[in-house]
Amino acid sequence: MCAAVSLCLTLGALSLAGCGGDSGSSSGCGQPFREPLHPGSLQHVIDGSKVKYDTDPPTSGPHLFTPPARGAVDRQLLPAEQVTVLETGDVLVQFRDPADAAVVRSLRQTGVTVAPNKTLVKRVVATAWTYKLECGSVDSSALQKFIAAHKGQPAHAGG
Repeated sequence: MCAAVSLCLTLGALSLAGCGGDSGSSSGCGQPFREPLHPGSLQHVIDGSKVKYDTDPPTSGPHLFTPPARGAVDRQLLPAEQVTVLETGDVLVQFRDPADAAVVRSLRQTGVTVAPNKTLVKRVVATAWTYKLECGSVDSSALQKFIAAHKGQPAHAGG
């Protein structure tokens, strides 16, 4: 049973089995973790299609000169676009399964960008500058905690 039933009901379209979940299982989220800072994180690039990243999805690295995508995005972002979102202090929540789109997009708020990503290994992945949360299902409670902990922490505020 979901500990945050009211949150699940507010978000709608979530089954109780999809909310909560135990850490590390395929049905919930693991623990958030920090990834090493990519050595090219201070680089701005014009063509992000040629940049190689150490992790997928990336949590740091070269990023674009252009303003980041914001809000609910209907297309898969290039890794350089993903890092551009993170560099500003926003959190990026990506989902693999189109069936999760409405639920994940309901998490969107100022400072949170959501986008599809059909290449994710896990069903939902939230990233912030050098931090990642991987989920086997939509776990709104874990995602909200990650967002609260990392939103507004720009790249230059601590590596």
